[in-house]
Amino acid sequence: MLDRHYSFFSDAGHGWLRVTIDDCKAIGLDRSDFSWYSYSDPFWLYLEEDCDASKFIAAYVKTVGEMPVIHDVHHGRNSPIRSKARVGQRR
Repeated sequence: MLDRHYSFFSDAGHGWLRVTIDDCKAIGLDRSDFSWYSYSDPFWLYLEEDCDASKFIAAYVKTVGEMPVIHDVHHGRNSPIRSKARVGQRR
């Protein structure tokens, strides 16, 4: 079962939608579908706001039939997400 609620984390320079790896798989996406600008840890993907988050949301809507609920979380100047591992290859 897919989550209906996701968190969107931002700092002074950028933002990321946090989604589970399992939710990505459930809608037909995996790590290789996302760019160098997204991050990960063992359970979560932090999808950069410009392309990767919208790719996830489009696949989510196609699968579920409605938009997910997104909650904003602001980290101030620099988010700790920036210290996580990169997801994709630099293009």
